[in-house]
Amino acid sequence: MTAISRQGDLTHGPIARLLIAYSIPLLLGNLLQQLYTMADSIIVGNWVGKEALAAVGATATIVQTLVGFFVGIGVGVSVVVSQYYGAKDILNLRRAIHTTILLTLVMGIVCTFLGIALTPAMLWLMDTPADVYDLAYEYLTIYFAGVAGLIFYNMLSGILRAMGDSKRPLYFLIFSCFLNIGLDALFVIVFHWGVAGAAWATTFSQVISALAIFVLMCRTKEDWKINFHQLKVDWPITRRIFVIGLPTAINSSVISLSNVAVTAFINAFGSNCMAGWSAYVRIHNLIFLPMQSLSMAATTFVGQNYGARKADRIRRGNKVALALSCGCAVVLGAFIMLLAKPAVLLFNSDPDVLYYGCLFLWVQTPMMILGAITDTLVGTLRGLGDSKFPAFAMITSYVVFRQIYLRVLTPFTDSIMVPAFAYPVGWILCTIIMCVYFPVKMRHLLANIQPHETAGAQ
Repeated sequence: MTAISRQGDLTHGPIARLLIAYSIPLLLGNLLQQLYTMADSIIVGNWVGKEALAAVGATATIVQTLVGFFVGIGVGVSVVVSQYYGAKDILNLRRAIHTTILLTLVMGIVCTFLGIALTPAMLWLMDTPADVYDLAYEYLTIYFAGVAGLIFYNMLSGILRAMGDSKRPLYFLIFSCFLNIGLDALFVIVFHWGVAGAAWATTFSQVISALAIFVLMCRTKEDWKINFHQLKVDWPITRRIFVIGLPTAINSSVISLSNVAVTAFINAFGSNCMAGWSAYVRIHNLIFLPMQSLSMAATTFVGQNYGARKADRIRRGNKVALALSCGCAVVLGAFIMLLAKPAVLLFNSDPDVLYYGCLFLWVQTPMMILGAITDTLVGTLRGLGDSKFPAFAMITSYVVFRQIYLRVLTPFTDSIMVPAFAYPVGWILCTIIMCVYFPVKMRHLLANIQPHETAGAQ
C-alpha cells in the first residue's frame, strides 16, 4: 500500500544491518533516558551528600514499579502497530494510533495520582531508613507530579519505533536530556534545592520531550498523522493491545515490586550500602542498554515480519539478534569488571560506598549474558504476540524464586553476599525456562505462516 512509507520497513534487506541500524538510535535514546537518572544521582551524590544519593537510589525501584506497568501496555501498542504496519493495513494503523493517544491520556492521569498516593506505603515497604525517608518522599512526590510526560514520550515514541522510525524520537530526547542535566546543575548546585531540584529538573524535561514528539506526530505528512477529530477508542484494537500488553505490564510491575522487597534487604545494611547499591543499579542499567535495545529491535522486526507473513525471516532475525546481544554482554561485562572502581567513584567517594558498589558489580556483572539471552527470546515472542508465558517465566524466576531464596537464607547469615546473589539466581532460572519453552512455541506460532520471501531476500 503506497500510503505507508517504506522508510521504516524491516521486512526487506540484510537482517544484521537493519537490526544494528534500528538499534543504534534506540540505544542512544535509552542511554539518554538513563542519563536523566544518572545526572540526578551524580549531582546529588557529590553536591548534596550520600544520604541524598541513597534517597534518589531508593526511589528508582518505586518509579519502575508504577511506570513499568504503563510501559508494559506500550509493548502491546508497539506489537499491534508493527503488525499493522508490516501488513500495510493503513486503516487499522490509524485506528491503533488514535486509540493509543486516548489510552495514554488516561494512563498518565492514573499514574500521577496513584504514584503520589502510594509513595508512603512503598517507602515503608522498603524499610527506608529515617535519615533517607524525607528526602526520598520529597523526590518521589515531585517526580510523579510530572510522570505523565514520561509515559506520553515512551508511548508515542514506541508508535514511531514500531513503524521503523527510531531516529526522530532520539532527536527530541537529546535536547531533553541535556536540558535535564543543565537544570540539575542549576537547581542543585546553584540554587541549592537539594533532591527537590533534581526531581524538578527531571519532571520538566520529561514534559518537554513528550510535547515535542506529540507535535511531530500531529504535523507529519504521513497518512497516519494524529487528527483530533479522529481521536476515539477502537475497542477490538484496544482488546488486542491489552491481550498482548497487559501480561507484560503486570510482569514489569510485579518484578519491580519484587525489587522493592530486595531493596529492603539491602537497606538493612545501612545508608552506605544503599548508596553503593544505588550506584550499582545505575551502572548496570547503563551497560545493559545495548541488549535491551536489541530486544526492542527484535520485537519490532518480528512484529513487522509477522504481519508480512515472513516466517523464515523471523527465524533468522532471532538468531542474529541473539548473537549480537550475547556479544555485547561479553564485551561490556568484561569492560565494567575492569573499571568497577572508577565507575562507582563517579557517584560517591566514600570508602564504604565504594566497597559495596564494586562488590555488587563484581558479583552480578558476569551473569549479564543470561539476561541478554532471556531478553532477546522474550522480545521475539512479544513480536509474535505471545507475552503471557514470558511474563509467567519472569514472575516465577524474578519474584517468587528470588523471594524464596532471600527469605530462606537470610535468617541463617547476616552476610551481604546473600542479597548480592539474589538477582543472579533469578536470571539463571529464567534463562533455563525460556530456553526450554522458546523453540517449542516458536515452531507452533510460525507453523501456519506461509513464507512470502522473494528469491534472494535476506
